Amino acid sequence: MLGMTWQQPKTTVIQRLGLWFRHKIRHRMWRWLARRQPAVTSLELRQRFLFVFPTRYGFALLGLVILLYLLGTNYQNNLILLQSYFLIGLLVLSIMLSFRNLSGLTISATAAPAVFQGEEISITLQLTEQQQRQQILWKLDDFSLLCPHLPETIILKLPATTRGYHQLSRFSVSTVHPFGLIRCWCYPQLQQHFWVYPAAKHQKNHQPPAADAGELQWSHLSPYQAGDPLQRIDWKRLARQPQQPVVKVFSQVLPEQQRVLTLPPLSGMALEQALSDLCAQIIDLSQARQSYALHLPTEQIEFGQGPDHRRRCLEALTLC
Repeated sequence: MLGMTWQQPKTTVIQRLGLWFRHKIRHRMWRWLARRQPAVTSLELRQRFLFVFPTRYGFALLGLVILLYLLGTNYQNNLILLQSYFLIGLLVLSIMLSFRNLSGLTISATAAPAVFQGEEISITLQLTEQQQRQQILWKLDDFSLLCPHLPETIILKLPATTRGYHQLSRFSVSTVHPFGLIRCWCYPQLQQHFWVYPAAKHQKNHQPPAADAGELQWSHLSPYQAGDPLQRIDWKRLARQPQQPVVKVFSQVLPEQQRVLTLPPLSGMALEQALSDLCAQIIDLSQARQSYALHLPTEQIEFGQGPDHRRRCLEALTLC
């Protein structure tokens, strides 16, 4: 028992040191990449951005070449030496072909549609110069996609876990084509942002507006359908056109003070719940084509309606 209780902290410390070391190495590498390849709207993969290194099979082949060369020189066997030269030539050829499989490929990203927290973001990448490119692996966080033959567009998908205005993180593009001996890869950074709105969810005590709240205002005429109230039939028009009966359609107009959405100064989970409830109310009011205003602790958006007003309000809530 004493041995077990003594070894457990040692293993934990070693694991923490390993995680800390990997984190520092990754952080330094990202900083170096940020200086070497800053974010751009379109990126052409050139020698400056591509890295080439043997895979474990490549290292095994390299070890075999060294062993054959030592045996050939020791026993003065030209056939073994020829075999080692052939294998080293195959390794050099793999370097050239793997590099050529990515070199010259141009990558750009299209505008990503805004999503709500908890949904999935789809980033569409446009590719050019994709002739004769095979076995390219795309990775972004936990998402990976292997393309045997490169298409014109690639869709990267990642979960929207946190709200905000996010920059597309670096993703990896790699290939081991054609023999799996050499890996050529890069970490492109594209100037692409996307919005993640708070999750639209009403609170438990949410009450929909009453049907008799406010007043009714005439909206438009609609063809009569079975079941429509008779008192809404336009009788004057029916007298002129008895073959085309129409009914009057009214829309509900709520008082201005009932459509002011206010966010109190909150923090933590209370803030997230309030943002989710306000997002749900904005969606409901937009679908009902009602005018509404949004008052935040740092910003006030006046009354309005329509897609642009809805987008502005949701973006303001996202940055709270």
